[in-house]
Amino acid sequence: MMDLTRIGIFFELLERELAGQPDLHADLMAVVQFEPQILLPWLPVIDMAEHKLGDLNTVVKWITCPHLELNGMSPASLVGSADGVERVSQLLAQYAPLPPWRNPQGSDQTEPQA
Repeated sequence: MMDLTRIGIFFELLERELAGQPDLHADLMAVVQFEPQILLPWLPVIDMAEHKLGDLNTVVKWITCPHLELNGMSPASLVGSADGVERVSQLLAQYAPLPPWRNPQGSDQTEPQA
């Protein structure tokens, strides 16, 4: 489980990344301020994402980027939705054991575009 220091780092990175997405930034900050309990189920998802993707900076870029598998939505936009945690967890589970760009056998693959 994420400790408070890592949660703080994650939110700092997230705020910087969302500077160009004011609507999503406002939505997430409203959740943080008024309904922080909604974020608790997301902590294990962020842990899993960090394990699969490598570091919190990459997680933040991944979580704010639209994904075809999520009907063009970013994982961050699913915070607060009834099935958001499940959908994002399923997307991460597809990276078994790692996403293609972190797979040593797939070294000819390119890094994801943000």
